[in-house]
Amino acid sequence: MKFLKRSLIKLVAKLDGPIFIHLVNLLYQLNGLICRLKVENGNYYIVEDEIKIQLASKVRYSRYLKGVKNTLDSLAKNYFLDKIKFEQHNVFVDCGANVGELGIWLKQKYHELIYIGFEPSSSEFKALSQNLSGNSLYNLALWSSNESLKFYLSIDTADSSLIQPSDYTDIISISAVRLDTVISNVNRIKVLKVEAEGAEPEVLEGAYSLIDICDYIVVDTSPERGVKKDETTVHVIDYMYQRGFKLLEILHRPRIMCLFVNGSLSK
Repeated sequence: MKFLKRSLIKLVAKLDGPIFIHLVNLLYQLNGLICRLKVENGNYYIVEDEIKIQLASKVRYSRYLKGVKNTLDSLAKNYFLDKIKFEQHNVFVDCGANVGELGIWLKQKYHELIYIGFEPSSSEFKALSQNLSGNSLYNLALWSSNESLKFYLSIDTADSSLIQPSDYTDIISISAVRLDTVISNVNRIKVLKVEAEGAEPEVLEGAYSLIDICDYIVVDTSPERGVKKDETTVHVIDYMYQRGFKLLEILHRPRIMCLFVNGSLSK
């Protein structure tokens, strides 16, 4: 059944113009959804009530087959954001922002929240810049050092990575930086979110000088590292414990998510 669903999604995405738009919106309608797909100036948008999200790839329409708000709520829940008490002007650092869905969810609730997003893929960054314009956004890859690296692109599945995966569509050269060389004027970070398609250990190492000022750190440690699709769970947990953080929660499905709390807050 999953194979047939994936095949149908890809088949629909191969269509163009009004036929594609009409068919996608028909699928939404058949699912009882009020969201609609639109195209403006060659860019695809998913719209539901006051929420409007630019897509990086038209095949990503399938991400919202349960509705935009439901999708954002589910994503925020997977990253434990619904369990954290935010306040206006808190700082949220989004490493691996994609098109900014978590930022959109947070900004709906906390309009004055300070959002800082990092996304290395140019197509996803273009959408991110539209979705969260006016925020601090960086088209940079995060790593344990400042250098130029190969970046393996897989835009349709949002699986682009600095570590060579088993499947990718292109390779480009990209500037990679340490997070703590970019963020230097922040006194406190409410949440640092890290999703790096297997490069989470390197991103955390590059955030060395920022770790202590984070209240919470949430990391996607799913099996995505390299050709073998290794998990980064053990490495990340060991590193965070060494830095004085405690594992507050871990989620195993649909992805492996780890929520850490600064030890100074849990006393």
